[in-house]
Parts: sequence; C-alpha cells; structure tokens
Amino acid sequence: MKLTKILLAISIILTLFSLLLSFALPVFFIFFLLFLGCTVGSMAVLKKEKRIENLPALTGNAKIISKNINVTGSKYYTGTRYYITFELADGTRTVLNTSLQQYGLVLEGESGVLSYKEYGKTTKFIGFQKTTPLQCAGDQAVWCVGCGAKVVWDKFSGQTTCEYCETAKPN
Repeated sequence: MKLTKILLAISIILTLFSLLLSFALPVFFIFFLLFLGCTVGSMAVLKKEKRIENLPALTGNAKIISKNINVTGSKYYTGTRYYITFELADGTRTVLNTSLQQYGLVLEGESGVLSYKEYGKTTKFIGFQKTTPLQCAGDQAVWCVGCGAKVVWDKFSGQTTCEYCETAKPN
C-alpha cells in the first residue's frame, strides 16, 4: 500500500513535469526566436551606421530654403523631427533631418557650407557653417565661433560675448 502511494505520487509528479515541459518548451522557443530576431536586426542597423560613418563627408555651398517640423504620436508617445531644406550650389534641393539645436540656430535664407553624407537613399546631416549672417533690425547679427549661436553685437558697448558658451570672438 505504501509502495502504491509512492508510485502514484511519482507518476503524478512526472505527469505534471511533462505537462510543464510541453508548455514551457514552445514558450521558451518563441522567446528565443524573438531575442534572435532583435539581435540580428540591431546588428544590421549598427552595420549600416558604421558604413555611413566611414563614408567621406560631402561639403558644398548651400542656402536654407525652408524649415519644417513633423510631430507624430499616439496616446502614449509623441516624437518630433526637425527638417531643413537646403538648396545646393548646383540647384538641387535636399531635405535633411537635424537636431533641435541645429534647427534653432539657422534661419530661412541663410547661406553657408553644408556637410552631409549619402548612403543609398539615406542622407545624414553633419553640419552647417554660416558664411554670412542675416542682418537684424538696428544691431548687427554675428555668430559665435564656439557654439554657432547668434550673438547680437551692441554698437555702443562693442560686446560680442556669447551668452551660451562665453566665447568672446564672433564668427
């Protein structure tokens, strides 16, 4: 009788263990496939970014034609992308995704030297150095060499120190 109870308990434990394995194995396999897919996808993105980083930067004179903001979102997420349209010296136009900082430092109509990289259909913004600032009413606009922010030169005091990075020499 005691032996029968022990055998029955072992049989129940083995049955429960086999049921657990029959459920856990497919779940584990699904999670493994998801992990593998994410890893392969991340490696492909990193490989593309490395190819773009190794490309030489293209530079040329350009003029800012327009600035645009694209806001996307849902109930739980919002995202903002900043785009600047440049007209290159040969007359072609290109729209580049920029950071908020760079977007805020430039105005439509400004000219300068544009640096960017092209890889297939992907164009990556590197930088934009202004060559001639726009004129402000009353004061002359100059650009900080350190950070590129607009600094208003005071005619009376001659002060040109940038309030952001404290660089004293205007561009």
